[in-house]
Amino acid sequence: MTTKIEGHPSDALARRYGIRSFPTLMILDASGKKVATPAGRSIEAFDNSLNNLRQLDSLRERESNGEKGLGASILLAELRLGSIDFEEGSKRRSGLKIVKTRKFDKAQWESDLAEIDEMLFNLELAELFQNTGRDEESQAALAEELYAMAKNGKFASGNMAARYWSVVMDAAKDNKDKKIFGQGYGILYEMYKDNPRAKEYLAGMKTELDAMK
Repeated sequence: MTTKIEGHPSDALARRYGIRSFPTLMILDASGKKVATPAGRSIEAFDNSLNNLRQLDSLRERESNGEKGLGASILLAELRLGSIDFEEGSKRRSGLKIVKTRKFDKAQWESDLAEIDEMLFNLELAELFQNTGRDEESQAALAEELYAMAKNGKFASGNMAARYWSVVMDAAKDNKDKKIFGQGYGILYEMYKDNPRAKEYLAGMKTELDAMK
C-alpha cells in the first residue's frame, strides 16, 4: 500500500492490517493472512522474505511429520518474517522448553533463544514508541523508561537502534550518565561512521561526551 486516500476502498485494508505509515509492504497468503513484512523495499528484501517463508514451510512440515523440538526455530522464523506481534511472540517464547532429541544442538538452541529475545525486545520498543503520546510528559516518561532499560543492559538492535539510542542518550545527558551516553555514541558511531552526512552529527555527540564528567 503506497498511500492513503480518504474514502478509497484501500482504507478498509489499512484498518484491517493496522497500517499507519506509507508505503507499507506485506506478503499475504491466499486467505489474506499476513505472512511476512519485508525488511525493506528492495528486490533483495523480498527475496530474503521468500527464502524465510520456504524455510518456515519446511520447519512446519517437519513438525507435522512428528519431529520434536522445533518450537524455537519456528518462532524465530516467524519473527524474522515479521508475521507475529510482541504479545503473541512473548507468549510463545515463555512456553518454549528444551526437547532433547538426537538432533538437539545446545549451542544452536541458545543462539536461537538469544535472537528471539533480541527481536522481541525490538517489537516491545516499537509498541512503546507507537503508543506513546506526543506531549512532553509522555515523551519524558518514555525517555526514563528506555534509560532504565539501558542501565539494565537491554539494548535495541537493527532498525530500532538509532531511535532507541537517540532517546536514551538524551536521558543519559540529563542524568549526567557518561557511561550510557558513551555506549550510545559508540554504537551510533559504528552505524554511521561511513556516512558523510552523519559526520557533523557524530562530531556533536563526541563533543558532548568529552564535556561530560
